Amino acid sequence: MSGRWFDGYFRVEGWESEYQSVQKVLDHLSRRTKSESSRIQYLQTIAKLCRREGKSPQEMVALSQEEAEDRVQSYLDYMSKQGMSKRWINTSMWHLVSFFRANGFKKQRELELER
Repeated sequence: MSGRWFDGYFRVEGWESEYQSVQKVLDHLSRRTKSESSRIQYLQTIAKLCRREGKSPQEMVALSQEEAEDRVQSYLDYMSKQGMSKRWINTSMWHLVSFFRANGFKKQRELELER
């Protein structure tokens, strides 16, 4: 389904994005499930973080591990303060960890976040 706000934000059409960092997570999802609802949820979560931080997805994955952790943790804490369910916050955390992991934040660089 196209026409969602984050499609234009990420220059996405279906399973293709002009942003290399977004394409990497789309490729990951495509290999795992090819689920349209997962694609939408992941993109929406990533886009909300990027928009809140005022950074493109490329700029987000260029952050140091420490700065990425701080920004993602701050976003998750913000979600909690807004009354989001713990389940949705944990799902969002998984989306964001997967995004960063698909872009090289693996092993020693893996984001360490509090649930």
